[in-house]
Amino acid sequence: VLNAPKVHEDIPVPVRWMVFHLELSRCSDEGVVEKSVCLEVGDRIQMHEDDVMNAVKYFDSVALLMYLPNKLPDLIFTKFDPVVSRLSEVLAASFTRPSAGPLGEDRRKLRTTGILRKKFVEELFRGKFNPHPFSVDMFFALLEYLRISDQIDKDTYFIPCVLPLDDPNPVKFVTECSPALL
Repeated sequence: VLNAPKVHEDIPVPVRWMVFHLELSRCSDEGVVEKSVCLEVGDRIQMHEDDVMNAVKYFDSVALLMYLPNKLPDLIFTKFDPVVSRLSEVLAASFTRPSAGPLGEDRRKLRTTGILRKKFVEELFRGKFNPHPFSVDMFFALLEYLRISDQIDKDTYFIPCVLPLDDPNPVKFVTECSPALL
């Protein structure tokens, strides 16, 4: 390994793109910015709209930003922490014991069947989701895009990763059998 030739590739990135990335990171307190804010940041450093979108796509390809033009075309994620922390809160809610009250049944369903209702997430994140720019609907769209969940109907989603790993009906192996005759 020490004598192996070093494999690397220099990719020229315009300095203006690097400045754009730094400025964009400073503008996003929540880790999410609207496309219009991106364009304003680009305009401030004298980048054309095409250059801004090329920079966004480039930084998305090297995992410094996340841009989902087919699912959430007006949002650009500059930090992954807010999305990951909200997802981990949903996962943690599936591992806690169901309590009495309006969320108890939803928590039980999530834990046993992987069914997640939008109302449950809204209650779980009350006050944590800013309606602008990142909402509960956008959270579910992101989960679908990342193939973490699948929509069952308008307000219900299936999240298989919350289901228990062990099978409640273990396979019973046959210990004795007569040999097959040929």
